[in-house]
Amino acid sequence: MRIYSGVAASTYYILGDAYGYIRAIDNDGKTLWRHHLGSSISGMAISNDEQTLWVGSHSGMLHKLHLGEGQDSHTIRNGNHSEEFRIIFWKTESKPLFW
Repeated sequence: MRIYSGVAASTYYILGDAYGYIRAIDNDGKTLWRHHLGSSISGMAISNDEQTLWVGSHSGMLHKLHLGEGQDSHTIRNGNHSEEFRIIFWKTESKPLFW
């Protein structure tokens, strides 16, 4: 795993890699869950209550994930998380696009 970004939660860590996956690992290094976003991860931030994860990717997208709130039927993952929306930043657009 080539790690590009990471955040610490109270009982685990979330790592983002070069292949577009985010993975949660515990203190022993065991993978708790993974979620695929499709592009190399450029940065992450987690809310104070550890329920919302913001993930930026090198493709120009910012993903808002709700942790522990159910799975989307259309994503590659094994965690119990849903994606609320993506914000897309394209250099040819005058403002961000919401998807």
